[in-house]
Amino acid sequence: MSGFKPSAEQQPAIEHRGHDILVSASAGSGKTAVLVERVIQLLEKDRLNIDQLLMVTFTKEAAKNMRERIRKRLMASPDQHMKEQISRLAVANISTIHSFCEQLIKRYYYTIDLDPNYRLVTDGEQNLLMDQVWHDLVNDWLTGDQKATYLRVADNFAQGVKGEGLAGVVRKMDQGANAQPDPNGWLTHLIDNYELDDQQAITDTHFYQAVVKPIAQAQLFNLLNQWQNLSQVAENDKLRERLAEDLSKLEQLFINGELVDDWDLLVAATEKKSFGINPKKTKDSSEVELAQLDQRNALKSQLDEIHKTYFNWSSQRYHALLPKAKTILEQLVNFSQQFRQRYQRAKQQRHLLDFSDLEHYAYAILTGRAVLTNELLATHQATATQIRRELQFQYQEIMVDEFQDTNRLQYDLLQQLHDPKRNHLFMVGDMKQSIYRFRQADPTLFLENYQRFRQANDPNEALDLSDNYRSMTNITEFTNVVFKQLMNQGVGEMDYDQTAELRAKAQWQLADGQVAPARPTEMLVYRTNHNPAIVGEDRLTGEVQMVATRIRQLLDNEKETIFDQDTQTMRRIKPNDIVILSRTKAANSQIVEQFGQLNIPVTVHGVENYFKATEIRIVMSLLRIIDNPYQDVPLVAVMRSPLIALPTAEAVIGFTEPEMAIIKLNHPDGAYYEAIQQFAHDFPEDDFPEDDFPGNHLRDGVDYYLVAQKVNRLLTLLNHLRACARQRSLAELIWEIYDQTSYLDYVGGMPGGPQRQANLHALYERASAYEQSSFKGLYQFIRFIEQMQRKDDDLGVAPADLANDSINVMTIHGSKGLQFPIVFLIDMNHQFRKDSEGVVIEPRTGIGMSLVENVHDQAPDLPPVEVKYELPQQTVIKEQLKRQNRAEEMRLLYVALTRAEQRLIITASVNDAPTNKLGNLKRDWNFWSQAVQSKNLVLNDALRLKANSMFDWLGLTLFRHPQFPAILDELDKPVFDEGSLQLGDVDFTFQLVDQALVRQWQANLPDVRKAGQTQLSLFGEDQPPLTKAQAQLMQQILRFEYPHQAATETTAYQAVSTIREAFRIQDPDDIAMGRLTIDADQVRGEGAYLKDTMAVPEFMQTNQAVTPTVLGTATHLLFERLDLSHGEVTLSQVTALRDQLVEQGLIPSPAVGNQLDLAAIVAFYQTDLGQRILAHPDQVQREVAFSMLLPGAKLFNNLTDQDGPILVHGIIDGYLVTDEGVELFDYKTDQITRTKLPQLRQRYHGQLALYASALASMLDCPLAKIKSDLYSVTCQSLV
Repeated sequence: MSGFKPSAEQQPAIEHRGHDILVSASAGSGKTAVLVERVIQLLEKDRLNIDQLLMVTFTKEAAKNMRERIRKRLMASPDQHMKEQISRLAVANISTIHSFCEQLIKRYYYTIDLDPNYRLVTDGEQNLLMDQVWHDLVNDWLTGDQKATYLRVADNFAQGVKGEGLAGVVRKMDQGANAQPDPNGWLTHLIDNYELDDQQAITDTHFYQAVVKPIAQAQLFNLLNQWQNLSQVAENDKLRERLAEDLSKLEQLFINGELVDDWDLLVAATEKKSFGINPKKTKDSSEVELAQLDQRNALKSQLDEIHKTYFNWSSQRYHALLPKAKTILEQLVNFSQQFRQRYQRAKQQRHLLDFSDLEHYAYAILTGRAVLTNELLATHQATATQIRRELQFQYQEIMVDEFQDTNRLQYDLLQQLHDPKRNHLFMVGDMKQSIYRFRQADPTLFLENYQRFRQANDPNEALDLSDNYRSMTNITEFTNVVFKQLMNQGVGEMDYDQTAELRAKAQWQLADGQVAPARPTEMLVYRTNHNPAIVGEDRLTGEVQMVATRIRQLLDNEKETIFDQDTQTMRRIKPNDIVILSRTKAANSQIVEQFGQLNIPVTVHGVENYFKATEIRIVMSLLRIIDNPYQDVPLVAVMRSPLIALPTAEAVIGFTEPEMAIIKLNHPDGAYYEAIQQFAHDFPEDDFPEDDFPGNHLRDGVDYYLVAQKVNRLLTLLNHLRACARQRSLAELIWEIYDQTSYLDYVGGMPGGPQRQANLHALYERASAYEQSSFKGLYQFIRFIEQMQRKDDDLGVAPADLANDSINVMTIHGSKGLQFPIVFLIDMNHQFRKDSEGVVIEPRTGIGMSLVENVHDQAPDLPPVEVKYELPQQTVIKEQLKRQNRAEEMRLLYVALTRAEQRLIITASVNDAPTNKLGNLKRDWNFWSQAVQSKNLVLNDALRLKANSMFDWLGLTLFRHPQFPAILDELDKPVFDEGSLQLGDVDFTFQLVDQALVRQWQANLPDVRKAGQTQLSLFGEDQPPLTKAQAQLMQQILRFEYPHQAATETTAYQAVSTIREAFRIQDPDDIAMGRLTIDADQVRGEGAYLKDTMAVPEFMQTNQAVTPTVLGTATHLLFERLDLSHGEVTLSQVTALRDQLVEQGLIPSPAVGNQLDLAAIVAFYQTDLGQRILAHPDQVQREVAFSMLLPGAKLFNNLTDQDGPILVHGIIDGYLVTDEGVELFDYKTDQITRTKLPQLRQRYHGQLALYASALASMLDCPLAKIKSDLYSVTCQSLV
């Protein structure tokens, strides 16, 4: 039975039936356990089968976890029906939405005329294909009748060197369309907001009524309330008069609570200048009066923002410019639709599907609509209806996990499977944890359903799970204090009310009955450049050093403990108890370096700036010059790298700058590659004496001999790799680079070596995956990588499993669904993304763009100057996206805080450089202090939107808490009366840290923890140059030869037949001793005394002739299977056996059987040995396998006793035991003449000697009593 006991809060989510249910499950509320329990009860109590449920998860890992949990519950149940579900579980629909869509396509592909032999395109291949399609389209437009239109549209969306341009705009529109059920219709409706007739009032347009009015009305009404609140408490008479005038102007904007439809009035009444200046301050003004004056100014600023966002354009400008913008947009939409059609056709020609295709084709199967146009197809309607009904009948309940991360298309697709008369939807999620809007997730779907289900007249049900079974009270209360003040519908898209607040329910009781102590949340702020004596200190590096030192303290201090769930005791902290979370991967490289210095094991999940990693840049530079060596920059990068380093102390870093200058001075004209070739011609390495020592050919401070060696190494390597590029696959080429340069081993010895090696392996794997696509070749791969660099895509993928022996480092996104005893949340003052530039798209509102106009067209007397107008649609959507972005950032912060189980440590860093007049910390303090102006629990919208980072939000929300300290003597904390806000009890500390304090912390660490710093200092640039004696010692070390090299070239497991092929007989003494010598030619050719090639598979063979090996094997099989009990062996008997073995397939084919020399087999039994075998069949053993351990020195002349033993294995064809001893016999099918029989015996003497030695050991028989016979099948003769 399961140990899970549902709480009263969880019970309805498990037991309620008969309607749709949406569960809002806060972090740590046991969402997955509830889902599994509901499934079990649907099987156990409702007697459903597991394949009657459709369970959709967000990730494959979540689906796997869900399936495994259900399996364990089924295995534990004694119920027969539950036992039967185990076999059904393998085919149960527990998958991601994409996997489910692919199942539908594979099942019903014929209904949409789709070729089932498709392949899912990779991201890289998709980008290359899109680029190719776009290039072809542009070429068609420029050479066709759309040239002028294209140039006009392209000019309007040109964004300079760093801009996205028209191609980027079209790709952005395509991405938005893919998340819609009707992509083509969505694109067409983008024009709606630009509709404006000549005589139409602005307030009558779709844009105003559907977009501007609802948003502006809410913001103006909120502002009006703030103005009224200030008017009620104003202490200054003149201020009250001024506020009354303000209110009169604002109130005229509303009629019956609704914003007036008078554009000119809205434009004039929201202008800041229409609200007079504040009354003058006097020396008698109280602090309250001064604060109220500041509040009015703040309200005026908010009003000004509303004016600039929504009412900044006059009616005349609207009518003058909007029609022109509409024309441009219509042409843009047309180009986008052409691109989608051409791209779809390109995928079909290549039998490719992308992930959005999976959803759209599945949607087409269920709706009978065309994929591109969304038109109803009459021929498919009946089939689609039948499929929907079948699936609705099959799936008695549709369960959706992480519902907040679905998009509109996915939601509509699931609705096609939903019929309230037949089945029901059970959706689980948490809007507070919706952090994938950049992947087109639409969290408003969750909110819409949640609000609708909570209405009294709605038959469905919305449930809340707020009990937290993950974190201690210090975590839950800290989270609540922050989000009660931070999140509401105005900025966070939802209210953080009592139903959303976390309630700590986890048990932390020790075995002795006491409760594990909760530690305060720590806030550590690193002050960069605080010490004037330290110049140029890096902010992020200093913060990471502080974090590393704090973690070292946690690991080393035995008093720092955490609660162990398994033992119910407090124990020491281990590295894998800790996770480091950050908004981005910006700090990853510093983490690897700083943590290495303090000997802290760390695993980085995902690599920041993968393509900027030194090892990747160097290999990519080498690939570029393999493709085309006439590229100076990558060529010089390779020359400066260790890729061409020589085995001497002076050459570990490749070419030096003086050496490279000498090369260029020798041939100043042309490409650098030509200069290298010329230097190789003028100073060939072979012209220098062979025993020369570096330093004997110095000219102008440069050793020409050393340069010649390096040049020769570079050109040899480059020529070899260019030849490989023509003959081998891309992945093989990259591995050849690693092999020839030992670069993979080299980076393994650098700081962060394992991560660097993982980076190089990732490049190799990416190359292997790339070659599976429809694009081939080195040039295309380089282009593909460059494209990923431009898009800032990341090949470094976090491993699925967490490290169990080191600290895990990941992004907040990567931590979703995980939990850790201790969480470090770092780089909290990482700046929010700036406002979107260029074209902006909001899926529901539409598209916002600028209009580029040439003023010369309007006023011919003016010069031809282009002016860019930011259209109101662009301004409004940018504001929407800013609020959505801030809401997403809030949810990210929520996810980060709620990963912690027991301890939470938040860090940030500020720059206190003297050039900063106030210092960032002071500016932050001044900003946070504005929080006291908000008398409501939730901080006002403007203040929250003004914040630049999560650190700002934390400062604002904690500043009003009485526990927040006055962190600097020179900064006064304003008096704030918490009053009725009820922020709650929360225990946290706030500490400022600088480099001096970090050094003090480190000084108190155990000495062993500082070892890394000493080691790193050995590689500093300030080390003195090597002496000649040191250089000779380095050469001696680097030229060291392993004394047991022969052993490394010999496998420790040898077949007798293989050993025999690698040996030749020396002399009678060696023969008598069974001593054999390695054939040097064979060894050099084959390396490890084993052939380095494998047999070509039969299906790849072009020559189907029967090989001697096949004939030999079949001949041995006949000898083995012959029945010897009849006293004779006849030709008919052998023939019958052959036919039987052919029929059984043991002999490969009749062709092989027909070529067997059956007479030779009969002839063997007519020899004296054959007759003795027939006379004593019960004393005969055939095909006897053996293994024996022999000293390597006994087998090979150039192995010694120290090289260890070798395991020899083989199969003896047969032996006969007689009173006189043992007769060993071996059949040979070598094609020879009788004159070569003595050589045959000599050739196999070593093998027979080993067989005899093995038999002597197996039978405990003296070697002298073992006789060896060789039978030549070809010559029908014993040797």
